[in-house]
Amino acid sequence: MRNLKLVFTSLSASAALALGLIACGGDGGDVGEPLPELEGPAQAAPEGTQIYLEASLAADSAQTAAINDLATKLSGKDDPFGLLIDTIEASAAEQGHEVDIKHDIAPWLGGRVGFFVPDPVDPEPSYGVAIETTDEAAASAYLDSLFKDDSSLESANYDGVDYTIDPEATTATAVVDGYVLVTTTELLESTVDLLRGNAATLASSQELLDARNSLPDDSLGYGFVDVGGLISGAVEQALSAAPDSSNAALQESLLSSDLVGALEETNFAIGVRAESDRVTFDTAVGGAGADHLLELAGSGTLLAEAPASAWLRIGFSDLGAGIQKGFDAFRDSADEETLQQLDAGLAQADALGFDSEQLLSWAGDGAFFVVGTTPQTAGGGIVLEVTDPEAATTFIDQIGSVVGLGGGTGPPKGAEAGFSM
Repeated sequence: MRNLKLVFTSLSASAALALGLIACGGDGGDVGEPLPELEGPAQAAPEGTQIYLEASLAADSAQTAAINDLATKLSGKDDPFGLLIDTIEASAAEQGHEVDIKHDIAPWLGGRVGFFVPDPVDPEPSYGVAIETTDEAAASAYLDSLFKDDSSLESANYDGVDYTIDPEATTATAVVDGYVLVTTTELLESTVDLLRGNAATLASSQELLDARNSLPDDSLGYGFVDVGGLISGAVEQALSAAPDSSNAALQESLLSSDLVGALEETNFAIGVRAESDRVTFDTAVGGAGADHLLELAGSGTLLAEAPASAWLRIGFSDLGAGIQKGFDAFRDSADEETLQQLDAGLAQADALGFDSEQLLSWAGDGAFFVVGTTPQTAGGGIVLEVTDPEAATTFIDQIGSVVGLGGGTGPPKGAEAGFSM
């Protein structure tokens, strides 16, 4: 796994948030001994789940204490979490539910909660939440009291597990094998099977295990995204929506890209840690495509043109040709109505003085960068190689004339063409 770290820090009395990104070789948290296998809510998520988030609920952890200290500094309140609980309870009361979190929920609440979306690009994606419980009977009693007066709910049973269905929200709720489950209705029974050990789960995924082991072991929570699964699903959706005659061209365009190829074998993880004066986000890129992806992010010839003070620099190659290739593939796959809307938009661009056939044909390699570590100093920009100076000047002058309508001014000092805001 390749690691980076994002740090949000509170700043003196202003309580401003600052953002920095540095190599994880700095003062990152202790990764500790690798976990041999994963336990916890990931056992409720099916194998191949593409988005998974997990958070600690342990009220006595050092992380929770640090979060409370940080929230106190930022809010100026002595008990910010107490105020949050009061707000939640008041909101529930307004909806007709009397909730006492400390009395009704805290006694049975376990140490972790997980949220998972197996296939986010599905037109009707399913999802689930698995909350650890230390007292199944108390959790069940609380849910019974919560649901008892709602006549719209339905009761069901699967493999000895009673559960409640909310037809309007299309969700189901159950208590099983140490977890309170809230899932989309169609996912509940298969989730029960997972917890019973009847099918492979995300917890057995080597990719998730590697991702979790690459993050500090004191993380307050972490997230995992199977980028490859998302890309593959998105490609399948695009192909299924495209006319059969254009599938081949669209598929070739989508799958021949080096970037898509790298992303299809990549996953991403992020962990969150707290201290009394900061929140740190540790990130990791893993999978067989990780090295290639990072090579692509450092490709192009213009990375050195970005300011030396930039804490984030991403290079890319031949922007104009890449955009044209994607545009051509989109045209080939679009239906007649979409093409008419596209042509109308291009005609509007031409009316403003742009050449819609050559918009970014002049753009070669480039680099994106970000500088500054506080809201007051943060900034960034894009550096692009110009392969056709005349076309680039025309494009920038036209952008400048449009921006000028909103109060923009002429080129910055020393520039051949451009505009300022």
